[in-house]
Amino acid sequence: MIFTITVIMNTDLLSRQGYKTMKKTKLKLFFAFSWLCLLFVKSICLGYSAYEYIFEWPVGAADISPVDVVVDNSTKHVFMNDGWSERLVEYDGTGAILNTWPYPGDFCYITMDQSYVYSTVVDYSKQIRGVNDVYYDNVIRIPKAGGDVKVLLSDTTSETEPGRFMEIGGIVVDSDYIYVGDAGDNAPARIQKFTKADAPVFITSWTVPNAVKGMVIDESDGGIFVSIWNDTGIRKFTKDGVDISGAWSSVNLGARPLDIDLGPDNNLYILLGSTLGVHVYSKDGIKKAETIGGNPLGFGAGKGEFNVHTLGGISVDKLTGNIYVADRLNHRIQVFRGVDASSVVFTPLGSPTAGILKPINNICMPENGNKIDLNYYLATAGVVTMKIYSPSGKLVKTLIKEEFMAAGTHNGTTDSRLFWGGENTQGDIVASGIYLVHIEGPGISETKKVCIVRQ
Repeated sequence: MIFTITVIMNTDLLSRQGYKTMKKTKLKLFFAFSWLCLLFVKSICLGYSAYEYIFEWPVGAADISPVDVVVDNSTKHVFMNDGWSERLVEYDGTGAILNTWPYPGDFCYITMDQSYVYSTVVDYSKQIRGVNDVYYDNVIRIPKAGGDVKVLLSDTTSETEPGRFMEIGGIVVDSDYIYVGDAGDNAPARIQKFTKADAPVFITSWTVPNAVKGMVIDESDGGIFVSIWNDTGIRKFTKDGVDISGAWSSVNLGARPLDIDLGPDNNLYILLGSTLGVHVYSKDGIKKAETIGGNPLGFGAGKGEFNVHTLGGISVDKLTGNIYVADRLNHRIQVFRGVDASSVVFTPLGSPTAGILKPINNICMPENGNKIDLNYYLATAGVVTMKIYSPSGKLVKTLIKEEFMAAGTHNGTTDSRLFWGGENTQGDIVASGIYLVHIEGPGISETKKVCIVRQ
């Protein structure tokens, strides 16, 4: 169903009052159309109607204690912080170990960028003799392509001094900065911001209500979602510490959140402590009906049941929608996948045998500087063409024309042509409406809907 709204105005023939009335009518039509776009695209392109268990690894390995997990969307490899054996582990998509990086201490939270994996670690081996609760809090970096552990930050505890930590926690990075959570004791908890360099420089910090667990960046507006150790534990900040939590300030989760991640459906996936499993919320704090795993009768070790207590992690593959949960006290990683509104199961673990087209943030308001990120995955290298069409089939713009592309994930970060802000071939912004993105390549011939909303 396509909605087309046309407003014809001739101000020469309108009275002043009539002109004002027409402007109000046009504004009402704009908002009505915006809501139609949001409802249309979200209901067809974004929603998961259910979740199902796929499998787990390692099974029954008591020497594995997954504290946090992150999935590399480009390779489908999974990186895990192993709190038992004091190491970071890289798995392929089936659970086979590819690499390990030992490092002394309790591994906490983990994140990554295009080239590196970053982790927070509490190193008790360097505890100062005779002094209680004085040890080293570290941020380490590991090349995804293989290589040695690089210690970026390391210092003894401090609640107040810039660049030092009382109890290091969650971590997230963008292209320029590292953001690290810190629990307080007598002083408030805080998030500290550092330059992203071999020798990071402290930039600023801001206080938060309680200890920081997981963090994730909302690429649509640059804000940082933070899971904080209390029942109303989700907050959102700008990258300079301005609180933009909005409705989240009054959302009671029913348990303390351990970790969070954003999925390709633009929803927030929250791993809760206690027995509640994973809850799914919209980015503005509205709870979805879906709940993944959990065991209301108590801690469980069955499929879809978790035993995470106070530490555990979650990561969502931004392309396939697979959901990875670090189930620490059951010594395993569990993997789930979403089912969309038409009951189509998303591609399971490992490198898919076919390509995938997955628009991210696919409701675009160009006047706000929004861009749609047209992610796609190729199982094999080959020639790719990607074009955008109007609903009537008219070509709007060719983004990629018969170009040889490597196997793997492609997105706006690696190829700026895949950021589309509503421009046509002439560089003009198209009218509000539903548009079709079509890709042809090896193992893929697919069309997805995206929405442009003009103001």
